[in-house]
Amino acid sequence: MHQHRLFRLFGMQVWVTPPTLLGFLLIWTGVGIAAWYYLGATPIEMIVGGFLAAVLHQIVGLVHHLGHFVAARQTGYPMEGVVFGRWLFFGTSIYPSDEPALSGDIHSRRAWGGPIASALFGILASIVAAMLRESGGMAYWLAVFTMFDSLFLFFIGPLIPLRVTDGATILYYRAVKKAGKQRDMFGR
Repeated sequence: MHQHRLFRLFGMQVWVTPPTLLGFLLIWTGVGIAAWYYLGATPIEMIVGGFLAAVLHQIVGLVHHLGHFVAARQTGYPMEGVVFGRWLFFGTSIYPSDEPALSGDIHSRRAWGGPIASALFGILASIVAAMLRESGGMAYWLAVFTMFDSLFLFFIGPLIPLRVTDGATILYYRAVKKAGKQRDMFGR
């Protein structure tokens, strides 16, 4: 799939693929409809609120991958960047193709960076939501959306041990360490 170089952020390269736009449009539409159905949003609130929620989702994903980026840099084995759209709504961390075999501890430390950054961002969003609660309105609901997006999709979700998640990496290398073996998730 073709990747388009978008920008660099703190040294991390950000690429997008065509499915990124589809994911963005699905979030925009889904949140807009939910705002109308559950919150009684007007048509303009549906459009603006859905769009802002889709933008916030991308920001939350960027924060998650910045967490991986910082953690990887601290290990001495940095990642190159992130590609958004490979998993429709989510990004994928990109590491150098010529990277040597690394210990499980290094893989685990890099894997924890994203969920930790997401948890911190989710806590920040929850503080903002609490401050906006009385005034309500779109800003409050966008802060609530960001809190749930950060805490559930980008903190708890990645810790579920599916093959492509941070949790799978962490659990795999924990089991490898316990068994006394030294190989990566792909048998190398």
